[in-house]
Amino acid sequence: GFRGTGFYGLQSQSAEGTPGQPTVSDALRRALLDAGAVLPSNFSPLTRTKWTLASRTDKGVHAARAAVSLKMETLDSQLEPLLSPLLDTSGTLPGQFEPLLSPLEPAERAAGPPPQPRLALTAAAVAEINSHLPPEVRLFGGCTVRKSFHCRECASSRSYEYLLPASALG
Repeated sequence: GFRGTGFYGLQSQSAEGTPGQPTVSDALRRALLDAGAVLPSNFSPLTRTKWTLASRTDKGVHAARAAVSLKMETLDSQLEPLLSPLLDTSGTLPGQFEPLLSPLEPAERAAGPPPQPRLALTAAAVAEINSHLPPEVRLFGGCTVRKSFHCRECASSRSYEYLLPASALG
């Protein structure tokens, strides 16, 4: 999530960012680089990490949640089983959720081993990335997804709330 005051929206206008016009995406990508989650050789162009945003915001807009998908560098010590009410006791997604997040494509699931348990960033890994972010931007977590996952196309919903001062309503 983020407080957008001081940012020129969520989406970067270029892989290196635009000088004097910081975006939330620029801040997050730089923090991932500084934390070692993205290698310098993969920082630019954006296609090297398959950087994708689920939505966009305008200058000064805040977001309680914003989804990003990318290929990250992680160590085994930075991952743990994903604990979620959506998961069964083995750490795999049941029923209708499995096709969305399964690490295997349908043909691979039918022909190969069962899906691997879902993995999430540890609290320490999230804290390390957050230590490189400005206080207005926070990473709440991250998890593994299937290779073809695309956060914009896989978003199940988007909701917006507009708050106006009473004086603007007349």
